Order: sequence, then structure tokens, then C-alpha cells
Amino acid sequence: LQHAFGNGWKFKIGATHDRTQADDKLFYPSYTAFDKTTGAGVTPMAGFYNTERKVDGIDGYIDGPFQLFGREHQFMAGLSYNKREFANYGDFQMGGPGWNPFDTYLGWTGNIPQPNWNPLALASEGTITQKAGYVAARLSLADPLKLIVGARYTDWKSEDEGNDRSHKVTTPYAGLVYDINDTYSAYTSYTEIFQPQTLRNKQGSYLDPVDGKSYEVGVKGAWFDNRLNASLAVFRIEQDNVGQATMDKVDGQQNETAYIAARGTVSRGFEFELNGELAPGWNATFGASRYVAKDINDADINTNLPQTALKLFTSYTPQSLQELTVGGGANWQNRIYYAAPV
Repeated sequence: LQHAFGNGWKFKIGATHDRTQADDKLFYPSYTAFDKTTGAGVTPMAGFYNTERKVDGIDGYIDGPFQLFGREHQFMAGLSYNKREFANYGDFQMGGPGWNPFDTYLGWTGNIPQPNWNPLALASEGTITQKAGYVAARLSLADPLKLIVGARYTDWKSEDEGNDRSHKVTTPYAGLVYDINDTYSAYTSYTEIFQPQTLRNKQGSYLDPVDGKSYEVGVKGAWFDNRLNASLAVFRIEQDNVGQATMDKVDGQQNETAYIAARGTVSRGFEFELNGELAPGWNATFGASRYVAKDINDADINTNLPQTALKLFTSYTPQSLQELTVGGGANWQNRIYYAAPV
């Protein structure tokens, strides 16, 4: 629901309701699951999962212009509420009728019988509620210079099998945008980070929320009446409590991976993107990114994510046949890996 006032201000409110139910049977053929030392071959494992989830949310805000010191500025303020209820049931098995480990995938047809499933047991259930209020202003300091400031207050609560947790925090952010000329603009931004997480350590305790700071500096360009656009940004992100998967399982939960919290994590890198209309109906996008992430001990983290990535995509819509679009693209990334236990 949206209402526009005559002075340029407007009010908007939206609500969502979502229900999800799923029954999944998954097969895990895993190398050396039983014997990590000698390499016993491929171990058949399987999981049967039943998931139920309900999400209700509402968000409303106002925004509009105001005059100050002879200049026009923008202001926004809003409130939001989100509640997620979930229940997960499952059965995880290693071994069963015709489920002997085999030496190699080569020659395997993929045929394997289902195990004799046990009654599904409750794995987790709970409710996560988040209330938030936010304000932001875009201030015109001069014709080419804009200041963006804002803050978000978050009241987050999780009720999960008696493990109740709650966090209340305010995260500010700010940015400067400078129009160098009609073609180029430069910007710099700062924001604080707060992200609750539902990952657990081996003992079953939840990890503390991810918190930190992010810094970014960039330049953008636009040519040919905005038909060709480019952006280049460099960034640095400092975080604590970033969840890292281990080779262990949560105690008493054979289908839940245990995590540890990495402290002093620093991610830094750059992103470049070029996109536009090369000819009438012909559009293309090229992007490149590179980052490195290390913890307080200078060890690589998030090695399961690519540190270098390239993407290229193009599409063409004939001017004489607007109903037809032909396109294609390619993505490239460097290797990813998981650290094996010694």
C-alpha cells in the first residue's frame, strides 16, 4: 500500500506471508567417511528430512524532500517486523541393505536401494523474531557533493529448544558521493556490521553474531547518455565470529556440521564491472573481482569460496523481432578447497 502526498513525500507499507513444507531424501556417497587414514573407498550415507517453516513480515517507511540552508535534501524513516517459525525432522543413516562401501565411483551406475528409514526425529525447532527501526538522510552539501548518513536499530530474539538468545544493537553507516563531472563520480562509504547466525559449535552452543566494520572507495563512469557504465571499487571488511565449517558434527546431531568462530577476520579486494548497450538491442556485461580473507593468525578462511572470479554475459534482441532475445555468458573462478584434518 502506497500513498503519495502533494509535497513530494510518500508513505509505503508492505506485508508478506510465506509457508514452506518439504520432504527431502538425499544420498551422500562420500570418500573415506569411515576411514580417513587408509582411504577405505566410498561410503554410502543417506538422510531423510522433513522441513516446516512459516514467515510473517511487515515493513513501512516514509520518505521525501526537505529544505535546509537553501538546499533540498532527502529523508527516510521506517519500521520493520519479521517472525520466522521453523521445525526440522530427520533421519541420517550410514549403511543399510546393499550398502557396503565400494572402492571407486568408476563403473558405478548410481543404483542403490533406500535404507530402512527410522521414524523421523525432531532435529531443531524454534522462532526467530526481528524488530528494527531505521533512518537515513541524503544531504546536499554542494552541487557536486552529497552526504549519506543513516542508522539501523535491531532487536533480534531467538527461541530454540530452551536456548533463548537476544541481541539489541545500533549499526550506523555513512557515505560521500562526489560528482567529478558529467561522466565520473567518486564515492567512499563506511558501515558497521551485525549479523546473527544459527551456526553451532561442536558442543551445541550457537556462535555469537558476526560483527565488524566495512570500508569502501570507488569510482563510477557513464558514457553515451548512460548507455555504457563502469564501476571500480576497493574494499576492506573487518569481522569477528565468522563461522567456519569443521570436519566434526554437533554432539548428538550426526547431520549437523559443527562450526568455529574465526576472530580478527580481514577481507580486502576489488570489484570491476562494465556494462552497456554496444549497439541497438545488443547488451553486454563484464565483471571481475578479487579478494583475500585471513583470520587473526594470517590463515586463509572461506577457502570454499572463490577468491578470483570473472563473468561475461551478452544478449541480443533484434529490432524487427522484439519478442525474441538470444543471449549467453560464461563464468570463471579460481580453485576452491576444504582444509582436511591432519
